[in-house]
Amino acid sequence: MMIIQLLILNILSYIFIYKLSFLITSKYIYPFRVADLINLFTNSLLFFIVAFFFFSLKVAIIFLFINLNFFYISYSIINLINTSPRMKIILEIKKNKKISINQLYKFYNYDFILDNRLRRLQSSNQIEYKDSKISLKDNKFNFFKIII
Repeated sequence: MMIIQLLILNILSYIFIYKLSFLITSKYIYPFRVADLINLFTNSLLFFIVAFFFFSLKVAIIFLFINLNFFYISYSIINLINTSPRMKIILEIKKNKKISINQLYKFYNYDFILDNRLRRLQSSNQIEYKDSKISLKDNKFNFFKIII
């Protein structure tokens, strides 16, 4: 019965630390948000230690896998919401109840979309601005190199 309580506490802790970590930072370590990683490592370490101390290594490893699954689920859901233009438009319509096409064009014009993408690439240290020019950073560890 105590394992169930620990699992419920783990879920609540994951949600709380998740919200808190997004208040702390919105930076990226491509392809992950730093907030996602903070939450994953904090909860995994905390509940691994608690489960190991009160139960066994086997239970601690199970809690590690549970937190990895929470990370995968939350990462997937948040990124679906944040990266899908259709979802952003739907959320904007829901927030405003009704919205005109002209208002949507104010939010979703080429400049807005380009600025958002460039800001994400810059926050993840993949690009840099120099003399009004944009170039790729030569990072030693960069997932983008796999694609190129």
